[in-house]
Amino acid sequence: MCNLPEDKCTGCGTCVASCPFKAISMKEDNEGFLYPYIDTSKCKKCGLCEKRCPVLKVKKYRKNDFSIYAAYTKNKSILLNSSSGGIFYELASNVISLGGIVYGVTYDKIKGAYHIPVDKIENLKNIMGSKYLQANASLVFPKIKEELTQGKTILFSGSPCQVAGLKDYLVKDYENLITIDFICTGVPSSKVFKEYIRYWENKYNDTFKTIDYRNKQDSWYNYKLKIEFEHKTRYENRFFSPLILLQYNHFSLRRSCYNCNFRKGNSPSDIELGDFWNVDLVNKEIYNKNGVSCVIIKSDKGAKLFNKILNNIKLTQVSEKDLLKVNKSYDNFCMDKEKRDNFFNEFINSTDRISIIKKYTNYSFKQKFRIKKNLLVLKLKNK
Repeated sequence: MCNLPEDKCTGCGTCVASCPFKAISMKEDNEGFLYPYIDTSKCKKCGLCEKRCPVLKVKKYRKNDFSIYAAYTKNKSILLNSSSGGIFYELASNVISLGGIVYGVTYDKIKGAYHIPVDKIENLKNIMGSKYLQANASLVFPKIKEELTQGKTILFSGSPCQVAGLKDYLVKDYENLITIDFICTGVPSSKVFKEYIRYWENKYNDTFKTIDYRNKQDSWYNYKLKIEFEHKTRYENRFFSPLILLQYNHFSLRRSCYNCNFRKGNSPSDIELGDFWNVDLVNKEIYNKNGVSCVIIKSDKGAKLFNKILNNIKLTQVSEKDLLKVNKSYDNFCMDKEKRDNFFNEFINSTDRISIIKKYTNYSFKQKFRIKKNLLVLKLKNK
């Protein structure tokens, strides 16, 4: 009976996990995004789905100024295998070392992106790194509640809307729950992703294995998309990769992402993480060519956990103004609704979908020249 318009739904899955009659399930729409579908034969119109929805009752979570840091782990191996500064690993490994459980997103070529529990430090590699695909978090909400009730310490990592959904699903605040979200640039379509992978499988006559969105073999600034097949590995520079360009140009994103209620720290997470691009413009001393994280401490619980890892990281405190200089996604991003809708209309109705992907990510000669020039400058600056 949920009255939430489709362009407002974030796909967090809270309604699915909250329904006592199991009348709601998540299904993928024709654009490749998860939405709740109600089985009217099971629905008793109790209204619990609407009551728990984090979007229908928009909140102002932010109450105080945040403590914001630029930071990275001193462990070079972890740093090289992290999306930015390796701070998630340090926080997660601390929780596990004290007997806790960490929930994060992994990727499987059959299941796609999905949350799993990790209780061994050596298995943290399975949930490290950016996924750029939406997981169905509703599948783990009930298990997390059960473990919290048993007194286990849980660290949950997800998008801002998923953290808000988990908190509304749980209703009460658990002292043994710590939540981490990230500076989100929006959720891209899984259908576009699958179509792109299928194209290269056919071209190589090979089978897709896994993907690394942030391979740092050259550097953090010049990271590459790494797609592994059974017999071949493909690398795409982030400035030219169609998958990355579609997302960063905001053509392939979920509709609700364009009017997100959870930007600029307005989510109930304890810690928010992100990239601290161009940190050298703020503080040259904290720059590291292998990655620097933005760490936003939003609660006493977040501060308590963060303080436990201080010996393992290098950090400097910065202002919110400094962060906004170099990471516009923290506050907002520009969106061309017409181009977004045109892209999906053409993509869905085309018999040659890869041509549509290429059409919307094709640079002019002047644009390519400018990008390559900038890459050369970055290389000379050792970025």
